[in-house]
Amino acid sequence: MLNNYRSFYLLSTLILALVINTLFVINSIATENNNNIYLYPVEDKGKWGYINSKGMTVIDPSYDAAYKFSEGLGLVKIDNRWGYVNKSGVIVIKPVFDEAHQFANGFAHIKINDKYGFINNLGELVIEPAYEEVLHFSEGVASIKTEDLWGYIDTSGNTLIPPRFDLAHIFSNGRALVLYEGKSGYINKEGEFAINPVFDVAQGFSEGLAKVVFEGHIAYIDTFGNMVLVPHSEDARHFSEKYAAITYRGKQGFINRKGKVVIKPKFDKVGDFHEGYAAVRYKGKWGYINKEGKILISLNYKTALPFNGELALVEFDDDTWGYINKEGLVVWKSAVSQKIP
Repeated sequence: MLNNYRSFYLLSTLILALVINTLFVINSIATENNNNIYLYPVEDKGKWGYINSKGMTVIDPSYDAAYKFSEGLGLVKIDNRWGYVNKSGVIVIKPVFDEAHQFANGFAHIKINDKYGFINNLGELVIEPAYEEVLHFSEGVASIKTEDLWGYIDTSGNTLIPPRFDLAHIFSNGRALVLYEGKSGYINKEGEFAINPVFDVAQGFSEGLAKVVFEGHIAYIDTFGNMVLVPHSEDARHFSEKYAAITYRGKQGFINRKGKVVIKPKFDKVGDFHEGYAAVRYKGKWGYINKEGKILISLNYKTALPFNGELALVEFDDDTWGYINKEGLVVWKSAVSQKIP
């Protein structure tokens, strides 16, 4: 009898632990999703605010301009100065910047008196405005331009790679695309060429591969510079969600990472895949397909931009613009004719 009680006690304790662990995971997921804020800028009578994915106004239009949220903050313009609001519309970083950009990896680049620097998400100036141009932080490094040459700094503002390049892009997969003496190559974080500058045209790494053009031929290379894929196409783009857009005989479609054509080139133009959807244009109209090439949202729009969370920005035939959801339903539409912002 005592053994049965002990077995029951141990089993009950185990079940309770599993329940507590499950609730903790669910709460963690909910918290994570809550931090991943998707609010969408809208305009009404010349002022900008935000809606949620249901099309409900959550921040009243009161700003001169507004951009989508990044890392929990929305970029807004007030009296010709830029600042940031939280999801409740409270100004958390005062509008004091001549120019500002969205947050990435905890930092946003801003402009004061014609020079660029960086702030953190508390609005603290962590890297003084001293640069002619900058790009956002990626993998703990940001590219900066000074005296017409590009180099790199770390998150403390220390020079990591002295400026010596004609152009320098963000780091991705441990490599950064640079232009040096008229050719494109890739460096590591020590500033050494991991892949020599021999390419006429090149793109940054995306999902472990980079598109390059060498002696007129398109190929994809890995982070060691090995040629791993040669698409049979007139043009190709970077990979996004394991698919890359290609152009063949003037039409566009998609290949996978093995170079296999997974969606035949039959569209006039295609966008990249985001959230499992890609915008496509056929006979002058835009809609959306899935990764099987099936049209999920009818070709009804003058313009269609990628999905961001649950909504995508589209332009209608009457020159108004608005947001649609993944079922193709319009959740918000501008009141007057104007171009997509």
